[in-house]
Amino acid sequence: MNQNAANLRNIKNLPDDIKTIADIIGYENAYKLCKYFGGGCIYIVQLKTIDRYLRNEKIRQAFNGANISELSFKHGISKKQIYRIVKGKS
Repeated sequence: MNQNAANLRNIKNLPDDIKTIADIIGYENAYKLCKYFGGGCIYIVQLKTIDRYLRNEKIRQAFNGANISELSFKHGISKKQIYRIVKGKS
């Protein structure tokens, strides 16, 4: 572990948001975030957005041209949406 990252644990007046991030992703990764994005503003998407990207990728991989109804039922979305996903429009 980077010595500076390890020392983050010992800073008494470390801002609460950095403490929370470090508790979630670890002090070394929190240090890296500060190193690469410090002073900037980054947008972190909601988990449902990541889940949608993962679902769409699974649909693209499973699509064989004849299983549109199966994929529609399995993922709870319309056939039209399946076509949009497969064409890369969603």
